[in-house]
Amino acid sequence: MISRAIAEMPEPSSPVTALEVQPREWTPVINTTGLVRANQGAMLSTQNAGTISQVLVQNGQQVKKGDLLIELDSSVEHASLQAAQAQLPALRQTYQRYANLLKSNAVSRQEMDNAKAAYDAQLANIESLKAVITL
Repeated sequence: MISRAIAEMPEPSSPVTALEVQPREWTPVINTTGLVRANQGAMLSTQNAGTISQVLVQNGQQVKKGDLLIELDSSVEHASLQAAQAQLPALRQTYQRYANLLKSNAVSRQEMDNAKAAYDAQLANIESLKAVITL
């Protein structure tokens, strides 16, 4: 009898709340603290030390190998080049004079060699300055 009463009992009902589904935009947000590292990066340096006179790219701009990124101030090198070029004729004259004087033994071979070395060194200095300016 008890088992029959239990079997005939109605199942307990659970209250249900129904809502109508409406589309909404949802953006998941997670607040956290951490460190962000770039997937790719680059370490930049110049061949010569100097002061940057112009930056030719913008932050975030895509660049490729060989692109000019900055210009270095070459005013000091330009001034040095002009000074070296101004000294060259005097060094050439001294060398030529010593070469002529050597023929009459008025100067030693060492003095003529020193004059030639000074002239050649100035030519090399001029070429070096030109190379630095064009970098």
